[in-house]
Amino acid sequence: CSDRCTCGRGLATCSLDKLERAEHAAGGRFGSGGNPGALFDFVVEERYESSGKVLYKKHVEKNLALGVPMEAALNLDEVAAYNAKKAEADAAAVGGKRTADEMVVVPDVPFAAALNRWKAEEDGLAFRGGVANKRQRFGSFPPLLAVQIRREVIGEDWVPKKLEVSLHMPETLDLTSLRGLGGLQPGEEAMPEEAAEATGGGGAAADAPVPEEALMMLMSMGFD
Repeated sequence: CSDRCTCGRGLATCSLDKLERAEHAAGGRFGSGGNPGALFDFVVEERYESSGKVLYKKHVEKNLALGVPMEAALNLDEVAAYNAKKAEADAAAVGGKRTADEMVVVPDVPFAAALNRWKAEEDGLAFRGGVANKRQRFGSFPPLLAVQIRREVIGEDWVPKKLEVSLHMPETLDLTSLRGLGGLQPGEEAMPEEAAEATGGGGAAADAPVPEEALMMLMSMGFD
């Protein structure tokens, strides 16, 4: 979609002209009701399959949160060699003076790998007392797409840490192949809804906060 824009750390494919067109498409300045957060809203369609039956759920998000698949790094050998050399230097420096570090080598993970993890089907999820497979897709696309790269993880020792990783955002991003099906398809058998789902529970709050980086991006463009 040529009039869609992407915002992320180190990336802004939104020209002012594109931003104005995005606002117009969203229903006016900053979307409906003058709310800038409406420009980031998009629907995520979740498909659950269990025992041959299917359930579709939808909820609203304001950013595309992507995990970092470290195993997909393009320079695993270089990272391993650097870490081994660093460990040797650390051991030799015990009780002595350590030499200056050489250039740090961090994993170089393709953005496509992070997106592939988001769209991949999850198997064996606990669901309604049994197990189900889950797949997520876009139910709608926002005028502005905010992308959050989730570098905060829990280590093997259960201590939170931030991944040191290089992940380059693409200049363009085509998500049309990730458009959802729109609900139950021919040949699929619907899974009965539970009471909370039938009453519309579980939706995202309409006043969910706008991602800070996306808000700063708007302000840098002259909108406040």
